[in-house]
Amino acid sequence: MRGTLRGFAIGLATLCLACGPGPSAPPTERDPLWIAVVQTDGALIPFARRVGDRWDLPWPAPFDAQTAALETRGEEVPPPWLGQEAWTLPVPPIDREDPQGGRIAAPMQWTLYSQTERGTGLTVARLLLTQAHCMMRWALGSGERQLSRVEGTPDVAGVAFNQSVEVVSAADEIPGLDRMRADLGLVDSTGLDDPTLARRFIWLGFYRLAAAGGIIGVVNDRAYEGESWVVVEFDGDQGRIAHRALGGGC
Repeated sequence: MRGTLRGFAIGLATLCLACGPGPSAPPTERDPLWIAVVQTDGALIPFARRVGDRWDLPWPAPFDAQTAALETRGEEVPPPWLGQEAWTLPVPPIDREDPQGGRIAAPMQWTLYSQTERGTGLTVARLLLTQAHCMMRWALGSGERQLSRVEGTPDVAGVAFNQSVEVVSAADEIPGLDRMRADLGLVDSTGLDDPTLARRFIWLGFYRLAAAGGIIGVVNDRAYEGESWVVVEFDGDQGRIAHRALGGGC
């Protein structure tokens, strides 16, 4: 289903994205760190969460566009991220049982980091159902102004966190990055003989985590018919892929 589907927003008057007051103390290592990709229209797509030393993604993955079409007609379908429990729109993908215990509560306050924005605050105002190539995905709408896109991407403005991070220079802090990229398979391929094999790895930034410590890099892995989001953890001259999430595809 390649035609553009109309996105829609759900107001937060009857929803609770993050119940309770905001944290009054600096985050600790056990406080969940959320990471989201920010689009040029201000929409945030959560793609990674870290609790302690464990990475996961309680946010729903992109789903088939035909499924979204069924949902908009009010028919019950089993969402792929909650097994066989059926739901219909506009029930949001929040305030559900968390695999690590408690309830899923997406952050309402984020901070954007990009090539032109360093520490810009974003406040969630609504839920959005947005296009993800030939799929659909849930996103958080911040209602921000039009943001500048990252070179090499069609609609990515940057990365947002729910905790303070420090932007670092790869040249200064990550020796041997080119070697690590090759070791991890994060090397561009041109696809000269077959365009469908073309692949680009666009580094969106490198960040030092305040609570958990350590440095991570965020990568947009773009292929011919889809993309994914990758978190790389660095430790001295070593790197490892800590988390990967589907961004959408055909």
